[in-house]
Amino acid sequence: MVGSSSDAIVGKTLTAVFQAANDAILLLDPAADCLLDASPRARQILEYDDLDELLETPASTVLNHESDQFRLFVADCLQNGFGRMACLSCRTRTGWVIPVDVSASTLELANGVALLMVIRDLVEQQEAEADQGRLAAIVKGSVDAIVGLDLLGVITTWNPAAERLLGYTADDVIGRHVNDLVPADGRPQQRAAHLRALRGELVRDWECERIRRDGALIPVSITLSVIRDADGVPLGLAKFVRDVGDRKRYERERGIAATLQDALLPEAAPQLPGLAVATRYFPGGAGLQVGGDWFDVFALPGRRLGVAVGDVVGHGVAAAAVMGQLRIGLRAYALEFSSPATVLT
Repeated sequence: MVGSSSDAIVGKTLTAVFQAANDAILLLDPAADCLLDASPRARQILEYDDLDELLETPASTVLNHESDQFRLFVADCLQNGFGRMACLSCRTRTGWVIPVDVSASTLELANGVALLMVIRDLVEQQEAEADQGRLAAIVKGSVDAIVGLDLLGVITTWNPAAERLLGYTADDVIGRHVNDLVPADGRPQQRAAHLRALRGELVRDWECERIRRDGALIPVSITLSVIRDADGVPLGLAKFVRDVGDRKRYERERGIAATLQDALLPEAAPQLPGLAVATRYFPGGAGLQVGGDWFDVFALPGRRLGVAVGDVVGHGVAAAAVMGQLRIGLRAYALEFSSPATVLT
């Protein structure tokens, strides 16, 4: 009586496993080329809503028996009682051939030997591997430094652009804490940025400094992205680091250029009784191309007005500096001599 009860429990357990398994389970009669049963997951993978329709389909159609590789696999299982082979294939109801990993064991039935086959769909795995390959290619070819960190801030990945930017090879830094690349006074700010990112806040274009291998400090812009597992649990951070040294230098030089260009122009037009003066100025250069072109309007003795326009040949700071000297000299001579020709001479 106890034995019968135990067998019933085992039978119910196996039925539950068969129904709930994540992998497809098929029961194959190799002699008759037919399927004897199929789990719900098997019907889902093979795109059969109706179990009877699947069981009526020749096993050679579903399992690609035409493949010599599969026939050898079945023969090996029947001889040894079990077997496993990756990279076999199944054919779905709609005709798609999908790669599968197959494990099988023999099962003694009243009318002969069957194969209990556990089939794992490799499509998602291969797609994930392809995605990882594409991602690896993007990371490797990126012009921006991309650095992977675990939750403790230890460096886990380091792309070629990071090596070009900071001078360290992957072997130099993987396994070290990212603080080794951060000036001491910037470490609290970095920790705060990491915590913000892990809380789900957007940390983008955060400007700071990092230490090159040669000890130099370089200005960078950092964007943080959280690395998560399939369930959304954070595993670490990806840091996208861009060198902004050229931009900083450009902004600094542009500020100098703009200041120099403004210094060539009068602060305001003079106010003379009975005379209104208006000016409009468009510099010919763009960005750092300081032209040095200028104008000047100034009052002269005897209720006269001096008007000068300077048109420089060339661009750059040197040309602008020469024109600045000319502007000052012209004003000085205009106050001393009454004739414009004399002033120019």
